[in-house]
This record gives sequence, C-alpha cells and structure tokens, in this order.
Amino acid sequence: YTLAKPILDKYGIKTTQLIPCNFVGTSGSMTWSQVLSLQAEGHDIQSHTMNHLHANTLSQSQLDYEFGQAVPCMDNNGTIPVHMMALPFYEGYNNATVIKTIAKYYDSDRAGDGNTFFLHCDVPNSGESDCRPFDANGALTQYNKYNIRTYSSDSAASTVNWDDAKTFGLFIKEANSATTNTGPNSTEVPIILYHNMVLDNSKVSYSNKGTTPVLLDAEMKYLVENNFKIWTTKSLAY
Repeated sequence: YTLAKPILDKYGIKTTQLIPCNFVGTSGSMTWSQVLSLQAEGHDIQSHTMNHLHANTLSQSQLDYEFGQAVPCMDNNGTIPVHMMALPFYEGYNNATVIKTIAKYYDSDRAGDGNTFFLHCDVPNSGESDCRPFDANGALTQYNKYNIRTYSSDSAASTVNWDDAKTFGLFIKEANSATTNTGPNSTEVPIILYHNMVLDNSKVSYSNKGTTPVLLDAEMKYLVENNFKIWTTKSLAY
C-alpha cells in the first residue's frame, strides 16, 4: 500500500489483490481500511484463503474452513463478493480433493506456475476439447479455470540474485511471451504475480527480498508506453 500504490496510481494501473483474510490488520499487512480503499479506487479484491496454509496437508474440514470461510470473512469486512481464490505456495492445483473443495466456493483459482495462461481450454496440442476441470476418468485436466497459471516476479528475480536490471529483462520477455494472439481477441495472457515490495534488496534477508519501487516503476512504465491492455481478474472468463 505504501510502496506500490503510488506507482500504480501514477500510471493509472488497477490490480488484483489476493488477501489472506486473517492476515488483514496484522503486522506488515494492510488494514481493512486500506483494502477497502483499494477496492473503491478500482482494484480487484479476491481471496487468498484464511491463513495461507499448505493445502496438500489439510483435512477436508480444514480445507472447507480455509477456502469456504474466507468468502463470508471477506464479505463481512466490506469487500465486493469474491469469486476467485489463490492457492498458497502453488500447492494443490493437481490435487483432486483440493480442486473439488475450491469449486464449492469459487468460480476460479490462481494456482500453478507458468509463463502464460490460455483464456480458452482448447489449447493447441493439449488434446482438450472442453473446459471441464476433470476428464471422463475423473483426472484433473491440464488447462482449467482452477489452475490459472501465473508468472512470479519474485521467483524470476531470485534466479538472477535480485538484480533489478536483469529482472526487468525477464519481465519484458514475459510481457511479450504470448504466441497465439494472432486474431482480434486475445487468447493467451501473461499474469504477473508480485509478493513483496522492498525499498532496497541489499537491506533485507533473502526470504524478505522482493520488488523495489524503481523496478516496479520501470515495469509499469513499459506496459503503458507499449500500449498493453491491463486486466484484473474481474475481466477474465474461461
């Protein structure tokens, strides 16, 4: 809210904020007032579970609490009803029990790691012809609305020792990585995920490193100057 929002405001960019409901108001996290301020200004607020736990380790009752209780928790604190969840740690997207539980409460889920996400399930060479999350044998399909792939800026930065110039180069490559958008409508999009904002990566431990304001400014400027259309998840359907 303090480091990224001024840059987003500068370029008129709206984002999707994925909120672990029980984290709001705790040390280092936004308050509900700040979350609702972002929402009022056009940012999309969605669920990141109750407590950001490892889904593959949870019982069915725990899954129902972590995923299901986040819906009224967000609503009771004033957000617009959520329709999307984000699995913590990229875990559970290939677990049928986890996905079936998510489907009870949400229309879609940000889950696996990937360079781009296809807005249609008939991905070239995938062998899929419809958008069902499970095939006729009950196995999870590779491309479905509960496995929305995202590119993690933090993970990419860690591969180049958090060097802003190198991370920016990877960002440009990612932003231009869609290969199937040859018609009038986009069918493939990069979804770029940010975790931490830090003033200076040299001043924090490895586990707390992240995106600096200088880097975020350069990335958002690149998108605007190169006429990228920027969507929140409210604009996506599958």
